[in-house]
Amino acid sequence: TITSYPTPNSTSKTNIDSTPSQHPTIISLEVNETLNSSFPPLPTLDVVQSSFVCKIVNSSIFYSLVPSETLSYSHEEFCAAVEAWNANNATTKIFAAEIEMKQRHELAAFFGHVLTASRSVSQCQEFITDENGKVYCKPDAYLGGNYTDPYCSISEGQDGCNCGPAPESSFFPGYIESDKLFYGRGPLHLSWSYNYLQIAEVLGVNLCSRPDLVALEGEKGWASAFWIWTSVTSSAGRTAAISVAEGSYGGTLHAINSELDCQTGIYSEDYFREVTTQLDDYCKAASTLSLDKLLEIDSCENLKRSFDTCKSSGTCPACQNI
Repeated sequence: TITSYPTPNSTSKTNIDSTPSQHPTIISLEVNETLNSSFPPLPTLDVVQSSFVCKIVNSSIFYSLVPSETLSYSHEEFCAAVEAWNANNATTKIFAAEIEMKQRHELAAFFGHVLTASRSVSQCQEFITDENGKVYCKPDAYLGGNYTDPYCSISEGQDGCNCGPAPESSFFPGYIESDKLFYGRGPLHLSWSYNYLQIAEVLGVNLCSRPDLVALEGEKGWASAFWIWTSVTSSAGRTAAISVAEGSYGGTLHAINSELDCQTGIYSEDYFREVTTQLDDYCKAASTLSLDKLLEIDSCENLKRSFDTCKSSGTCPACQNI
């Protein structure tokens, strides 16, 4: 029995399409090795920008912001995913600002979210891997028999990967084949079968039958997070990436998880603790990446109030000196 996923294959490659019909395909840059040429091709501006991202986020910084106990992805996979995404997704590039400090601002906001997501409680708390590498999980409070996946959007009348009651494993009683479930995986916890269907179309990979690839293969995992960052919109029609470009950190929370992070009405202690954690993670990433200042703490109900309170009370220590 293991309590986290096995170490993914760091050499795996991924292909990405932003829509089923016309978005560009993400490919490994190693494809250049097969070209018949006396000299290697010159790197494109996209590759230069993406390579510079991994000089900003070197391996030391990366592993301080990506907890290895919850995300078994390598620095090399992150760098390859950034290069591939930006080389082939012209309208949704990530970390591609022409000014280095703006790149650092987006990286800090992004990795702040990654830090927070890494502590989120998963639907599955225990895992078993068979001799063929297939992963089985034990959902929280599961007692056996058919299991109803709470992240199956089909059961709620929405589009998504085909899903339904998942049978108990005959090989490992008390466990469910992980590929039957659509719980949160990856750096930003891709969840729900309708989101898996959309990212499957983006990646050009059948994640409906193999959702576990998001957890097991680093480049697919990072690509899922880049898709969330550049495609999921708030009620104001802003993605997290656009919010950063407009100078708003609060807008990233509103885009990714507004129902939990941008609550209106009663200001509860539970809400304050959750948002304080988000703010402290952002400040840790901002400090690690040597930001000149924080983005605006706005565009998210009660966020500024929480920020002022946690700074004055010392409950977000990473924010004290920024």
